[in-house]
Amino acid sequence: MENLSGAAWMVRYGVRTLVHNLEFVPPDRLDWHPEPDAKSALEIAGEVAGNFRWCLPILRGGDWDTSSGRPR
Repeated sequence: MENLSGAAWMVRYGVRTLVHNLEFVPPDRLDWHPEPDAKSALEIAGEVAGNFRWCLPILRGGDWDTSSGRPR
């Protein structure tokens, strides 16, 4: 991958932004669902972390691992 440092910067920025925004959610609301079908802040953070994990092979200079599909 030609622009690996740019991709790594984006991941670091995304993680810092996620953590910063989660700090504004009161602890008793992290697992709260605003609607029955809506996701909680923790579920959304879990999805983001799963997507970052899915990108690790690229950040290590490899190829996409699509054998397991997208993270859930």
